[in-house]
Amino acid sequence: MAMTEQLEKVCLQLDDLALQYLSKLEEYGREWETCSSDFQQGYLDLAQAKYTMGFTTISQSSYDERMKALLRMHIENNTFSISKPPEHPVESETNLRRRTAPTTSTSTSASTSTSSSASSSSSSNININNTNTNNSFSTKKKDSEWIEIERELELPEEYEMNEKKPEKPKKPNNDPLRWFGYLVSPSLRTSQKHFKTATMRIIEQANRMKELKCLEEEYNALQKKKILLLDQSIP
Repeated sequence: MAMTEQLEKVCLQLDDLALQYLSKLEEYGREWETCSSDFQQGYLDLAQAKYTMGFTTISQSSYDERMKALLRMHIENNTFSISKPPEHPVESETNLRRRTAPTTSTSTSASTSTSSSASSSSSSNININNTNTNNSFSTKKKDSEWIEIERELELPEEYEMNEKKPEKPKKPNNDPLRWFGYLVSPSLRTSQKHFKTATMRIIEQANRMKELKCLEEEYNALQKKKILLLDQSIP
């Protein structure tokens, strides 16, 4: 009686595993169809973007071959996962600040000195003119020339380094579409989206393959157990 119950239990487990396996297999095939359609649509959008932007714009010569991966795939316990690499903030370059020395006081003193010298020279010119008119009884008028001397102290331009201030780290823009310009075709963005989705689906498919393999191993183990129970039940 106990042998019969164990056999029935094993048979039920085999039925459940068979249903799980078939369901997972159907999902596996359906996802491959979706993945292939994503790749197909991605290539169609890429061809349309080449036609719109020009085949010379979207070519191998438009991007740097020293590229780095934006995603990393990790395998742990035969399970695939994706993570982004650590971001390195871009340090802003030290700005140069132009500094000029204050020249207000020096320019003021220079202007006052020139004005005083000009006034003294004008007074001497007036005295000379008066003596000449009294002696020669001639009405000669001499134009007094006012010469304004402006002295601008031209100091050499000085540059000093700004002190480092606590600034927020700038995140680098690692979008590969920037290789082809800032205003790219919408078809190129759609193509990138399709290829990203297809890549993620491939990784999910790898995990499904692992699940199917585990179900197969478990099913084979139960099948062996069932055969053993059948052999023991036969007198």
